[in-house]
Amino acid sequence: MKKGLKWLILVSLVVVFAGVVWMTNRPVPPANAPKSSEQNISVSPLTGYRVPPFSLPSFPDSQPISLADYQGKPLLINIWASWCPPCQAETPDLVKAYAKYGDKVQFIGVNLISQDSLPDVTAFIQKYGIKYPIALDTKGAVAQQYQTVAIPTSFFVNRQGIIVDRVVGAITPQVLEADLQKISQ
Repeated sequence: MKKGLKWLILVSLVVVFAGVVWMTNRPVPPANAPKSSEQNISVSPLTGYRVPPFSLPSFPDSQPISLADYQGKPLLINIWASWCPPCQAETPDLVKAYAKYGDKVQFIGVNLISQDSLPDVTAFIQKYGIKYPIALDTKGAVAQQYQTVAIPTSFFVNRQGIIVDRVVGAITPQVLEADLQKISQ
């Protein structure tokens, strides 16, 4: 056998093996899984898993915002801070999307107040005209629970409480629209 053909066969086998390993270890449940299996899906901040619960004080009145209050509703959870340039860049698109989808999807902003300040949060909300609820992550516990490695990070959650997309970094208007359409139906 020629040397080039041997390498091609070897590389093909490695690719097939890697694909098999990936398919058997991926966290996303099959799209055709029966509805009853959704009750057995583990909690994790990853796509295909049940959204982790939280309860945080709201801005400005410190009333609790709990995910348990939104069971059966599609959710957009956006983790942000006022000093974050990508957060500033995406917020006008989030405000526009809320105006369009706010009656179909529950938006929740989670501010990392543990790394921010109330005056800056107040100014940010006023500057961008944010009307959706803002929760204050006072200890960074939700950011940690949601494995937030960068901000902004957005989670799109369907009516069954399953995360259908997780976007790290500023979300584009196209992805925002597509994901909101996906969960609002």
